[in-house]
Amino acid sequence: MNNFDFEPIKEITWPEIWADWRALEEEHWRAHYQARGYKTWDEWRQKYWQSIKPESRIWSLMKIKNPKTDIPKFFVGPFRGWAKYYTYRDHSTFADIAKLRLETENEIPAKYFVNNFPASVRLIGLQFEDKIMIMEGTHRCLAVSILISQGKSVNFNIEIALTKLGDQNQELFNNLWNNPVQMPFENEL
Repeated sequence: MNNFDFEPIKEITWPEIWADWRALEEEHWRAHYQARGYKTWDEWRQKYWQSIKPESRIWSLMKIKNPKTDIPKFFVGPFRGWAKYYTYRDHSTFADIAKLRLETENEIPAKYFVNNFPASVRLIGLQFEDKIMIMEGTHRCLAVSILISQGKSVNFNIEIALTKLGDQNQELFNNLWNNPVQMPFENEL
């Protein structure tokens, strides 16, 4: 069973998480999403959150006290584009994926973060039982896992906005776990 070393910062709402995320990346991705027919960042990003109904969930903002230990145990979210990095879903932790060093080190967004990791990062994740699935921040988690596999220091301020899926969400989790979806931006990077 995975035990994570998180320090609670505060309860946070989905609108706060969404607004912070948008402020961080809307301008950076504007030409990208508009070129693909999306009028707004919200329209582009909302597509893969609909089934999760994040606005109806309880979210906590947590500091990851030991990213070197915890992040490699996280699982990549249900994104079809990531499936090439694991043979089956139970082996889709960032530690598993980082073992494929030749492929993942040349994965452009992860490679960027390996060389230019920001001083402060916020991830978005779903927790079910002892699994944490990363829905936002996958390339940063992979970069941390690659740095660790290279024996490099990981001294970053990393937070996670996290919601716990209770037993009533077993079907939702199983669906996300077993049916990776094509995100509106995959194969476009």
